[in-house]
Amino acid sequence: MARLIEAYLDDLSSRLSFDPHLAERMREEIAGHVEDALDASEAPSEDDVRRVLTRLGSPRAMASHYLLDALDRQSERLWWALLTMMAATFLAMRLRTLGLAAPSDGGALLDGLIPLVDRYGLVAAMVIGAAGWLAARRLPAGETLDHETLRRPILVTVAAGLSFAALAASVVAGGARIWLQAPGDLPPALILGGLIAEITVLSLGGWLITLFLRRTLLARALVST
Repeated sequence: MARLIEAYLDDLSSRLSFDPHLAERMREEIAGHVEDALDASEAPSEDDVRRVLTRLGSPRAMASHYLLDALDRQSERLWWALLTMMAATFLAMRLRTLGLAAPSDGGALLDGLIPLVDRYGLVAAMVIGAAGWLAARRLPAGETLDHETLRRPILVTVAAGLSFAALAASVVAGGARIWLQAPGDLPPALILGGLIAEITVLSLGGWLITLFLRRTLLARALVST
């Protein structure tokens, strides 16, 4: 009997690996529930254990429910993170505009391409992010993880990734402008501080997108099995 229970709990823990704290909590709760259910029988058998586990539902179905809920909650945090990154990038861009010297015969790269990427990288990120958010809102959230409900987290992953890439391009171009156009009397600490702040915000956003991508891939694997 213990072997059946442990196999069920191990399967569930493996499928809930995207959230170790949740996996541990569910393992303890289900183990306690099974123990209480079996205590009601004077001499519980393996058939009794199977009936209790069947009533609980399969580990796959349980993990799918929690994973879908986690994806919905994390997608909201991801949109807010993107909005924060855009605001930080816009603020840094305005500060660069005020603090940088006008380019003097910097060639096509400095006079055209780099400022263009700096400015319109942010615009592209905003457009992609807004379009992705609106499109995701139109897709069904659902309560069961299947191919239909999986479309939403996949769309969020793609839109967030493209928006992040555009923001990263803007930050890189902004760093190049600072390197090439910063006046000599501008304190180095101010230059480095601005770049470090932008990179820190982008790093946090990149981590959130990576985490969301990992959970989306787990959801896709669950649907495919």
